[in-house]
Amino acid sequence: MIANAGLVSFFGTQRTGRLTRLQAPAFKDTTEIQVETLLDWVAGDRIALAPTSYKYEAGEDVFISAYDRESGIVTLETPLVWYHWGQSTSTANDFNGVDMRGEVVLLSRNIVVAGEDVESWGGRVITGDSMEFSNGEIVFKYGQTIMDNVEIYNCSQQDSYDAAIGWNSAITLQSSVTNSAIHNGLGWAVHIETSKNVVFDNNVMFNFRPFGLVVEASQDIIITNNVLIKVVERDTIEANWSYVDAKGGYAICAILASSASCSNVTVNYNIAAGITQAGFWAMALDCDEENDRFYGNVAHSVFGTDEGGHGAIFFNDKSRP
Repeated sequence: MIANAGLVSFFGTQRTGRLTRLQAPAFKDTTEIQVETLLDWVAGDRIALAPTSYKYEAGEDVFISAYDRESGIVTLETPLVWYHWGQSTSTANDFNGVDMRGEVVLLSRNIVVAGEDVESWGGRVITGDSMEFSNGEIVFKYGQTIMDNVEIYNCSQQDSYDAAIGWNSAITLQSSVTNSAIHNGLGWAVHIETSKNVVFDNNVMFNFRPFGLVVEASQDIIITNNVLIKVVERDTIEANWSYVDAKGGYAICAILASSASCSNVTVNYNIAAGITQAGFWAMALDCDEENDRFYGNVAHSVFGTDEGGHGAIFFNDKSRP
């Protein structure tokens, strides 16, 4: 665990191709896909492909053995398990600005925070303010985390709120995580709780459960331009008909009772792909309230029932979880 009540600053090498799109269909069992040209991808990089069908679980990650910058052809170390749709031009003009080509994200960075491979106990990065006594005096400490182009791997703890990276009672200084990759955890990817002044922008997240990013009881939070792929159900909970496990992609002040105290939380231009139940959970706005804090978000390949899942679930009663 990195438990931070001071300053943590990690700055990795800038990478291109954080998010690209398939330029042609990628078929099951193939070891070649085509993405954009002129990226800086190299052999050994790890990438993830989003699902593009009713098979919400079809998100997958693979390692690159070669990338041709001129053609955009990526050679993979192992064959794909699923089919992923793509084409050379965007579908945005035909579908109200939505590009339906399969997303491909880069998971590799040169600074890596990796948890040990121990069952149910992944690593954590947690930031918060604290108070302690020293020589008879009260000493305040203020947590701040600044990360750019960092990879967080094999972190978050099973069946808990202990996410791969989180903030708890960090209310004084501004933190930011940008251009980073958080992937392959046992629980949540991100948890922002009773905190303020957190910027989470331009990141990619892959393979978590049963939620990806959760905000509760927090203020002045900015969550923009992120891509979340593959959030699956827990397989460790044995429940009967009286218990339904809440699950989804981005849960913004909507799943816990304490979330009603959220304010000034911006969630714009994020993608949720390959999710269970709902891509987004969020509080609804009042009818006369101007919406500048939740728009431009896209959810697809969401599993719920035989008729499909929800792009978003909104609650209009701000007193309820």
